Amino acid sequence: MTTDKKTRRFLLSALLIALTAAPTLVLTGCEGAASQKTNAALPDRPIEVRLGALKDIPSVTDWNKKDYEALAVSADEKWIAVAGFDETIKLFSAVGERRWTFNIPESYGRSVAISPDSRTVYAGECSMDGNIYAIDLNTGKLKWVYAVGDDVGRPENIETARWTHQACVYSLTASKDTLFAVGTHSNRVMLELPDGGRIVHYPTKTLLYAFEPRNGKILWRFPETETMDTRMPFPLYSKPLKHIIGANTSWRRKGAPVEKYENGTVRLINAATGEQSDAYRIEPTIMDYTSMWYGLSVSPNGKFVAAATNDGRLHLFAVDEGPALRLLWRRDITTLMTVSGIPIYAGGKYSTVFDDGAVFVVSGNTYAKRTVADAAQEPPTEHPDSNSAFLFNSNGDILWKWKAPGAIDGLSPLPGSGLTAILVNHNYIENTLEASGFYFLKYQPGNTEPVARLGDFQLRGISVTGRFSPKGAYFAGIEVPIRLENDTVTGVHNLHIIPVKFVAGG
Repeated sequence: MTTDKKTRRFLLSALLIALTAAPTLVLTGCEGAASQKTNAALPDRPIEVRLGALKDIPSVTDWNKKDYEALAVSADEKWIAVAGFDETIKLFSAVGERRWTFNIPESYGRSVAISPDSRTVYAGECSMDGNIYAIDLNTGKLKWVYAVGDDVGRPENIETARWTHQACVYSLTASKDTLFAVGTHSNRVMLELPDGGRIVHYPTKTLLYAFEPRNGKILWRFPETETMDTRMPFPLYSKPLKHIIGANTSWRRKGAPVEKYENGTVRLINAATGEQSDAYRIEPTIMDYTSMWYGLSVSPNGKFVAAATNDGRLHLFAVDEGPALRLLWRRDITTLMTVSGIPIYAGGKYSTVFDDGAVFVVSGNTYAKRTVADAAQEPPTEHPDSNSAFLFNSNGDILWKWKAPGAIDGLSPLPGSGLTAILVNHNYIENTLEASGFYFLKYQPGNTEPVARLGDFQLRGISVTGRFSPKGAYFAGIEVPIRLENDTVTGVHNLHIIPVKFVAGG
């Protein structure tokens, strides 16, 4: 789609906004933004807040969104914290007024959380040190810092670490008495095989931590006396289960060292003690490994765990007493197919499981299955089931499917409501940017139409992260600019704050 068509689409979306809500309020996000006071504690119309300059932006030819930012919303819905690729951590009010900026030079923000009492912002970076920062929410002053690089290792120098292979804090989760975090460091090396071949290998060290939130004291770490040799990027805390649910992930090729903490292993870890209660290995099929970067989810009531895997499968587990994982069923979301002699596939990417055991799952981009150990092929076409959303019921029957107009790069549910936001970006196979933005859906159990399309919020750039406020008053999401094939740039680095009534009718 041309830039003119893209602009017309955006203007049409803006016209619809004007017809259904008050005009969008645009704030600069600079130090003076806090003087633009409003009387509302919560937004009553869409708000755009300008964020900082980015050192690098994605292109429509890139296979991912490149700028992996994060945001968190406080339990009282008054505050939004942003961990950015602009080397800052920022705090905004729910109406877009900036409270403070915390600078993290030569680093980028990768994870962020706010304490349940709305007194502390916790932020994790990817950098030489892989710091976790505890920042006073009211003042923006540092309370304590912990470097995961001391435990999992550091890159050799800042140049080799620039945006890749840093010590990285992928995940932070704040409960009343504990801050849970994941620290990881990996390198990329070429291994020589006995037969003369070569494979890519990623030596990895990962730890799951539980910290005392007030002072950063380690309460426990998993494993206790060593590090995991695979990643566990986005574990989940289940309050009903009082457990952490995590999945080990890697890109292990045949011939690489045997993993002690095998890829594809879903683990239940006691949140109070750090001891493992149960584990279940999902064996690989079409690949040499099983990965679940974002594909793990747990139902709000703690009774179900869903796992979408890189080989295009969805697994649903019941959580029995113990607790223990019991596989209820597995289904193919997509299947391997061959086009022009090249095998292509689209893996399972994100999932969310509801209290009744229904699962909302999305597939990712199209990839060509590697036929040479250290060389990937360009897929000749898009897989027909790539970048699609599916709804399965608790029996594993598919009830609904939707093909997104671009790459799906995020899935954000509002627990207990059925509301789900899908983040749609550029199509990297076709190198197009047609309808990027936030798409809002609602699961309606028992209805003839099990999923309702509530509306969408179109962007000129692409979406990199987003989430609902805890009580459902608004949705907050981040947009970054993107470079088109003609080398022009469209979009702005913005924080968008969108009242839910604007997309869901109240």
